[in-house]
Amino acid sequence: MSWFEEEFEEKRKRIMDMIRDAFRRIREMEDMLLEEGVEERVLDERFTMLSRRQMEPLYTIIDRDEEVVLVVELPGARRDSIDVIVTENEIRIEAHLEEEQVRRALGEYSWYKSLERISWSHKLPFHVDPSRVRVERRGLRVVIRIPKAGIYHAP
Repeated sequence: MSWFEEEFEEKRKRIMDMIRDAFRRIREMEDMLLEEGVEERVLDERFTMLSRRQMEPLYTIIDRDEEVVLVVELPGARRDSIDVIVTENEIRIEAHLEEEQVRRALGEYSWYKSLERISWSHKLPFHVDPSRVRVERRGLRVVIRIPKAGIYHAP
């Protein structure tokens, strides 16, 4: 065997070991999450998002007397790229991520999967008049206020 073939074989083995190790870690994470009660469907959705280079933001829903408030955190998003779309029965938010923020968050794993955007949609359990919904951008946080007076149930 030539030195080139030996070198190539050594590199191939190292790559295969890295791939096996990555799959082992994924299986361990899946097992841990399933033991904690996370549904397999949720895991599938998250892995699908990662394969599309997307992530879902953290959000909070607050039900107040006069309104429903959604607070969506968009860490790492480019401020000029945040789009909020409100329809009668859905709210969607899209934003592009700052590459440096992704690198800082993922550390040594940032080489593995480059995330490019935040993508989130929430089907509302009721219908709203989009013209009455207020959207406020506060830095990398979006606050969506839906007045209960504007809520109706579709026929």
